[in-house]
Amino acid sequence: FKTKVGIQFQSTALPEFITVRETLALFSAFYASPRPMEEVIRLCSLEDILERDNQKLSGGQRQRMLLALAIIPKPEVVFLDEPTTGLDPQARRNFWDLINRIKTEKTTVILTTHYMDEAQLLCEQVGIMDQGKIMEIDTPVNLLAKHFDGVLIRLPYDGCCSDALGSFNGLVIRGDSLELQTNTLDKSLKDLLAAQVNLEGLSIHKPNLEDLFIKLTGSSLRT
Repeated sequence: FKTKVGIQFQSTALPEFITVRETLALFSAFYASPRPMEEVIRLCSLEDILERDNQKLSGGQRQRMLLALAIIPKPEVVFLDEPTTGLDPQARRNFWDLINRIKTEKTTVILTTHYMDEAQLLCEQVGIMDQGKIMEIDTPVNLLAKHFDGVLIRLPYDGCCSDALGSFNGLVIRGDSLELQTNTLDKSLKDLLAAQVNLEGLSIHKPNLEDLFIKLTGSSLRT
């Protein structure tokens, strides 16, 4: 079993006072038929940090290193537990490239993440979980098609025109913002103007997985 599954935990302690190269060699020794070290180095882009002490790795370098350790046994399935948490945008995007590279090796990747853009970009199947229960599972395209029709209009909302807004289908007020789902954009904009809604700050976008997550789980702060 241990050769078929690789795991990158959200937080993992690395051996101290040894280099990246030495750590790779150490973990390779745990398996009878490990992936060749040069292949691991190439897949995880470790060439520039091989002689660096583990304690001196940056956040992004550390995550690349941990991914390398997870794929050493040539696993059929790799579990990644929030691997990009705390990384800057550049390091996150570099790590996404590594995940896609691993996927081309015909390895199944199971990713846990709070970043909906990450899930939408990387995953063929997405499961949305709330309070320990899976609420939906499907492809990103199918999930969005199931729950949304058209586009989303967003506006700052100060509480005015509440009576007039009551006639809008698909309208939701979330705190200090107003959100309207519509497949007739021109008509909806005209109706908002007719209701004397201030359109300053208006934005229009296609729904994404973050919108779906909020729709399914709610937007109120939980304790």
